[in-house]
Amino acid sequence: MNNNIEAIAFREAGHAVACYDLKLNIDDLSILQTENNSGELAHGNLLKKKFPALEDTPSDRWQMEKIIVAYLSGFASQQKFKNSENMELSQKALDQIHNFMMPFVTWEEELIPYVDLLTVRAKKLIDDPIVWQEVQDLASRLLKDKAISSKKARAIIRDSFIRSYDTWKKKHKEKR
Repeated sequence: MNNNIEAIAFREAGHAVACYDLKLNIDDLSILQTENNSGELAHGNLLKKKFPALEDTPSDRWQMEKIIVAYLSGFASQQKFKNSENMELSQKALDQIHNFMMPFVTWEEELIPYVDLLTVRAKKLIDDPIVWQEVQDLASRLLKDKAISSKKARAIIRDSFIRSYDTWKKKHKEKR
């Protein structure tokens, strides 16, 4: 299997699992090639979705942080899949993050540490063993089916969580 396609499947699964865990909407997932590009795989961009206008209020700031963490979780998943030291964020992705966050920062100097903080949160989310299992299960299914509806993605994530939780319960019950 093409390692690039696998990495993209893990990135898409990471975005979706983070959205699920952060109670954001999940879009349909796809790693199908489109006719209008040169082999690049089509996938949605959380930062280009139509959200209600976000203002600098505590609830909107929390919503913005969840969206950015979900966005970064895809890259954290890809990094973990590749067993890489660094997250592969393009300048374009960083610019999109910065533009999305601008209503919430007063000074440019705030932006980089704020993104760093949200990056740490994304990595910690993906490093959770149950979450990582959800990502693996969803990525495996995405590689098999090439496209998954949002409803099916939620079911895969939920089933993966239940299996992981049941395994955890059994393991901890045996320790008693």
